[in-house]
Amino acid sequence: MMSRTEPTWPPKPLYVAVDIAVCTVIDQRLHALLWRRPYEPFEDDWALPGTFSRADETLDEAARRALAEKTGLAGVWLEQLATFDQPRRGEVPGRDPRARVISVAYLALIDEHRLDGGDPSRRRWWPIDE
Repeated sequence: MMSRTEPTWPPKPLYVAVDIAVCTVIDQRLHALLWRRPYEPFEDDWALPGTFSRADETLDEAARRALAEKTGLAGVWLEQLATFDQPRRGEVPGRDPRARVISVAYLALIDEHRLDGGDPSRRRWWPIDE
């Protein structure tokens, strides 16, 4: 008879985040919406809008919350695109220097590039080919 062992839990901390690639066409060029991070890590760097998921919400809900909080966008089409899970290995950091973060990326395609609300200096449309 085989003996059962307790499952091995992953080491803590392990976080799940969502990041959203919001895309539109401006002057016949595909653009992605980036926002300037107001805090560390990577303060003042341009990044995709995203957030950590909360224990009481689905990943889709977290993605919609991130969009609303960081860009003012609501009610847009979202589709899960990919999962990024690069772990920290020795001195080589993964996605986030604070902890192991698994990120679920979403794609949002919108036909209008006007953004209402929020601080316009903290968001910008960037051409994909740049």
